[in-house]
Amino acid sequence: MTMRSSTQLRNFRLADLHVEFNDEWLWTPEEGHCPEEYDVSPKFEVFSSPHEGDVLIRLSLVCAPAAGAAGACRFRTVAATVWGILGFTDEVEREERERRVFLNGPVMLHGLLRGILASATGSCAGGPFVLPTVNYVEVLRRQAAQPQ
Repeated sequence: MTMRSSTQLRNFRLADLHVEFNDEWLWTPEEGHCPEEYDVSPKFEVFSSPHEGDVLIRLSLVCAPAAGAAGACRFRTVAATVWGILGFTDEVEREERERRVFLNGPVMLHGLLRGILASATGSCAGGPFVLPTVNYVEVLRRQAAQPQ
């Protein structure tokens, strides 16, 4: 029996990727390295799609060493933007679709970006950059509270 999810990421594309390695890290003794802790500044956006039932979504992230990080961090900046097309089966009603876009959309794209960033930075000194987890419920609350 094949089960099909009622919410699917139909397609996606990487729109932008910027990785700035901190060369100072290479010359700093290991005891001078900062912990691999980065602050993540995400922005999630929703756009209409020309295809009935689909929604175009975009997630942009900028990662920088955590505030107050002591020592040299491997990456000065890691930034990326990914677009996705989120689709639903016919039985998912409009209100539920809107709810799922905001609950599932950023999480799906975040997971994709985690893999893309790990792959892109895999051969960097010290190993791949691992995108930290993000509480998107809180991110979306803060975004909604900001004036447009």
